[in-house]
Amino acid sequence: MNIINMSSFISHRDDSKVSVDEAVTKDNVTYYKITVKVGPVNWSVSHRFSEFVELHEKLVSDHGVTKEWLPPKKVIGNKTPKFIEQRRDALNEYLKNVLNYLRLTMPYEFAHFLDFHLYDIFFLLQDLAKNLYLEGDKILQDTAAYKLTPVELHAISERLKMACPPTEKVDQMYDFSHILDFCSQLRCLNIEGSYEKFGSSNIVPNDLHFDLVPFKSLVDLKIIGVPMACIQSVGSLRDTLVHLSVLIATVVSLNEFLLVDILHKDPSSVDDTMVSSHKKLNTHTNTNNSHKGFVTVKM
Repeated sequence: MNIINMSSFISHRDDSKVSVDEAVTKDNVTYYKITVKVGPVNWSVSHRFSEFVELHEKLVSDHGVTKEWLPPKKVIGNKTPKFIEQRRDALNEYLKNVLNYLRLTMPYEFAHFLDFHLYDIFFLLQDLAKNLYLEGDKILQDTAAYKLTPVELHAISERLKMACPPTEKVDQMYDFSHILDFCSQLRCLNIEGSYEKFGSSNIVPNDLHFDLVPFKSLVDLKIIGVPMACIQSVGSLRDTLVHLSVLIATVVSLNEFLLVDILHKDPSSVDDTMVSSHKKLNTHTNTNNSHKGFVTVKM
C-alpha cells in the first residue's frame, strides 16, 4: 500500500486539479461539491453559489481574474434540477480557469476557499503561523499542554527541508519563523494521532513522518495513539525532557523513543547502555490505567 503524505502544492503545481463533481440540495440550499487533487493527495469541500460570488469579487479586484468567468446569478428558476446541473458545469469550468490563471501565485483567498489550509503543508503553516503570531505568547504563559497532531508536525518537518517558497506571503504575520520560535520555547506538548482519514482527504495522520527537532525546551511530552515509527528524530529532548507519557502506541521499549534518530539509521548499533548515558532514568509502567499501553516515564 502506498503511503500518502500531505499535499505540497509548490511541488505539484502542474499536477493539481479542481473539479465540481456534484450538486447537493439540503434544506432548500444547494451546495456544490469540489474535489481537489494535488499529486497523490485529494480532498473535497462544498460551497454555496453565494460563496463563489464572494470569492470571485476578491479575485477580480485583487488578482485580475476576468469578471465574466463566473456564471451569472439567476433569481427565478434557480432550484430546478436542470438549472442546478447547468450551474454545476459552469462552476466546474470557472474553477479550472481560475486555477490555471492563478497557478503560479495561488493567492491566500483562493487557497482557503479550496481548503488548502487544512491539507497542504505550506498553507496549513501560514494559518498556524498567524495563530501563533497572535496567540503564541498567551499559549506559552499557560501551564496547560499545547496539542499538535502528526499532520501539523509533518508540515513543520517538511517545511524545514524546503527553501523559502516563492509564494511566501509578504505579511510578517504568516512568517514560518513564528512557528519555530514558539516550538523552541514550548515546555508541555501533547501529540495526538489517528488512523482515520483526515477530514475529507485520503491523508492518514499516523502514516506521516515527523521529527521533534524544533522543540528545544520541552520538559513534558504526552504521545497519544502515535506509532513510534512516525518519529524520525527527537532532537535535544534527551537533554530537556522530564516527563514522557505514551498512550496506546506501539512502543516496545524506552530506547525506541529516545534513540529514534539512531534506529532510523542503524538499528544494530543500539543497546540499553545508550539510554543511561544520557540521563539516569526512572521508568514506571502504569498497569492500573484503563488504557492498555499507557507508559509513564520520568527522567
